[in-house]
Amino acid sequence: MSPRLRPCAFALWLFLAGSAAAWPQAATGIRLSAGRQSVETGRIYLFSNVAVGARSNPVTFTLTNAGSSALTLGRDAVTLSGRDRTMFAVVGQPAAPLPAGASAAFRIVFAPTQAGPFMAAVSVAAAEGPRLISFWVAGNGVPSD
Repeated sequence: MSPRLRPCAFALWLFLAGSAAAWPQAATGIRLSAGRQSVETGRIYLFSNVAVGARSNPVTFTLTNAGSSALTLGRDAVTLSGRDRTMFAVVGQPAAPLPAGASAAFRIVFAPTQAGPFMAAVSVAAAEGPRLISFWVAGNGVPSD
């Protein structure tokens, strides 16, 4: 039987998922997706359960510049923050600059070192400008067999 999320952690996830206004964003035409799933600002991308000491398969996130001019992304454009950020890792930064109409990808893995629910903020920023998009990643570390 797999552990369930603690009620307070789940309530926090629901609150954060609905509070996109808490993230200041640039007025750009950036779109983000994971496979066929759109990832909206302030929302949560939930990883499958992962055994403690193991790593998830990398999830590919695709940035699409739907604006009319190129975007210059920072060298480390994608960053993780929050108390649980060490349970996740960015694998490869998106290419910069990102021409109008072009897409670039980055990947994130979930690698829990202990059991329990974990969550981190993910931000994508321009080289010398505001945050373009921010969202959350979450996962549940389960005991290894």
